[in-house]
Amino acid sequence: MPCRDFDLPRNDEKWLQIEKPSFSRLFLPASNLQKMNPAFFDTVFHGPAPEGGWPEVFVVVTACNPRDEATDEESNLAANVKLAEVLRREGRRFGPMTGASPDGGHRETGFWADAGLRLGLALGKRFGQVAVFLVENGVISVVP
Repeated sequence: MPCRDFDLPRNDEKWLQIEKPSFSRLFLPASNLQKMNPAFFDTVFHGPAPEGGWPEVFVVVTACNPRDEATDEESNLAANVKLAEVLRREGRRFGPMTGASPDGGHRETGFWADAGLRLGLALGKRFGQVAVFLVENGVISVVP
């Protein structure tokens, strides 16, 4: 079940809109590739640009649908609230980010966070995620 969506303007230049991400790197052993949900590679992202612009390196993480299993909206919302609390406690700059299927039929709200891969993976593990996204200088990587 999709997480409750943020209000997403579609034509505002202040929003990050990556309609066709190009994954230059895939941090995944070839033997695990067939286990990865292929939808990860079609993900599009929408989120409001932070004041001061996008960091050179940031992660995109959600607490929705742990273990890639559909979860009710209330549980997803509560999990994302906890994720935001962790980011706030860590003193991270962060903001809303929605990952979606290209047709918008599936959406998962989450956050971009001014953090590197180590924290991104730790957050993903803590919130039961099978992957997180790393953005470095505009290049997106999916990291299981």
